[in-house]
Amino acid sequence: MSTARIGVVIPVHDREALIGRAIESALSQSAPPATVVVVDDGSTDGTWNAIQAFGDRVVGVRQANTGVARARYTGAARLADDPQPVEWLALLDSDDTWDADHLARASAAIAQTGGRAALYFADTTLAPSRGGGSLWSEAGFAPEFDPDTRVCLTTDGTDWVLLARQPMMLQSSVFALDAFLAASAMASDFALREDTRILFELGLGGSVCAVAGVGARMSDDGGGARLTARHPRDSRTYQEDTRLLYGDLLARAGTSAHVRRALAPRLAAAHLRLAKLSPSLPEKARHLTAAFRADRGRFLQAIGRRLGRG
Repeated sequence: MSTARIGVVIPVHDREALIGRAIESALSQSAPPATVVVVDDGSTDGTWNAIQAFGDRVVGVRQANTGVARARYTGAARLADDPQPVEWLALLDSDDTWDADHLARASAAIAQTGGRAALYFADTTLAPSRGGGSLWSEAGFAPEFDPDTRVCLTTDGTDWVLLARQPMMLQSSVFALDAFLAASAMASDFALREDTRILFELGLGGSVCAVAGVGARMSDDGGGARLTARHPRDSRTYQEDTRLLYGDLLARAGTSAHVRRALAPRLAAAHLRLAKLSPSLPEKARHLTAAFRADRGRFLQAIGRRLGRG
């Protein structure tokens, strides 16, 4: 059974005290990665010095601060340009860690399935502030694993990525590098939700494989620096990128009726939340009109609830 060559990308910004732990988590895998690329996205503290302390055990890349999406893309492109390029990519956030056999299980799954999926993903242990439980349990995701291989391969991941809560996260996943680069290029301008966009790109109609066990364990150590802390779900930035996310997916040629039925209410909901956040009546009206056009049922349901409260 051949072993998949997996490269690792860790994006980081101002995490001097944490980046070493993430790097050690990658380097100490029971199946060591072929390369570890750490992208310093414009840090202003001692993060770059902490990266350099690992010497030639990692490849350090510095760039101006452009956000985590572009930092991940930079790292993936660096792997593709290596004289000995890898075919598979694993991502790790700078404030999270992997279980020691994460890459070994992913590599085995790739071999067992002949690399037929563009995305292999394990479960994620949520941060203590979110209960510290299983993402799969929270998402209601219970794959039927092959008893011998402990993997579950589907040739169409549509129903998995359309779950109200996607059961996959980037830091618990391994991607076919070329597929990730193509999907990431389309999502790299998103300030938020770029991870969801990438998973939709690869999962809608594509082969996806669930791998038993935990990949990443999230922490609260990033504190208020986490994007989700700075831009919560009820923020304008989050809802604007949600509108772009679902609007782009619905505008794609060939989007099936099944996908449209699932995503149209989500687009309408984003417009309704933006209407609530809008500072002017014309802007409110524009979002309310867009919500009605996206999904009339979702719009009328929201209006009915508001009238009921009135």
